[in-house]
Amino acid sequence: MPKDGLPLLASIAIVIPVHNRAQVIGRALGSVLASGAPDMEVIVVDDASTDLTASVIGDIHDQRLRFERLPSKANANVARNQGIAVSTAPVIAFLDSDDVFKSGRVERLVRYFDQHPGVDAVLDGFAVVTGAREKPATVPSTSVEGRALAHLLVSHAIPLTCSSIAVRRTALQEIGGFDNGLPRHQDRDLLLRLSLRHTIVLGTGSDVVKYQSSDSISRDPVGYVAALDQLVGRHPRFRDEGFDDLLSYLSCRVILKTILGGRFRSALAEMRALARAKHLPKGFLRGLLRYSRGRRARKLPYLPPGRPSNGKGANA
Repeated sequence: MPKDGLPLLASIAIVIPVHNRAQVIGRALGSVLASGAPDMEVIVVDDASTDLTASVIGDIHDQRLRFERLPSKANANVARNQGIAVSTAPVIAFLDSDDVFKSGRVERLVRYFDQHPGVDAVLDGFAVVTGAREKPATVPSTSVEGRALAHLLVSHAIPLTCSSIAVRRTALQEIGGFDNGLPRHQDRDLLLRLSLRHTIVLGTGSDVVKYQSSDSISRDPVGYVAALDQLVGRHPRFRDEGFDDLLSYLSCRVILKTILGGRFRSALAEMRALARAKHLPKGFLRGLLRYSRGRRARKLPYLPPGRPSNGKGANA
């Protein structure tokens, strides 16, 4: 406690949206609250859960923990934005309710943003756990912007999850936070909007663990094409020449995977979504003709291996 008995001002906020995750929310909170940082606020926003999520959170007694509850079911973006709105810290990191922070992440982020006042956002690497398997998802250490960042984000050329993103509060306020209307790709959309006026650093840290659950939206192909169409429609830079092949590849890839997985109704639904798309190159068969070119375009060396980070690596 500082002088005069005044509470510490938070240096970082961890915002955790949750909906019906009673079985795992304790694990997520435990990983964050294990940090010895007293000047941290942990904000859990419950998106109108109907299970025992609120009870699990209520059993955790820590003065750094704040619990908010939305009055009716919305979505994770609305929950994240509520967390941003009630936070007081200058830096905000996000954690999905089924993921965890490794030891030292909170302290490292605070140190990094203190040492690099010109950086507005950091995207770090993470580990993906599926069942008993753990696989690293490594992000190259560099600073990237403009068309190169757009290419990397839309092409899935760099691994991405909300749990590996940390942003300055002022930057989030300037862009209006997360887009409440996007059902998926919200992390890509956020970074693309940030990149227009803010500096984003791809970090060398890998202190997040992402758990792939069976009901994860990211694992369900249904709705992918429509969501990609929404994302592209929000960002005019994707209409530049050269993105058509890449977008055709991404659309057709998910349809092909669905077909190969024997989910023919889902594949048909995605084909219909592609036919209705307003901002994607239309037609599954036409897309197949572009498939190889799009696959090659995805691997263009926008970030050569070993490119120096100019002193901005997030492990600083």
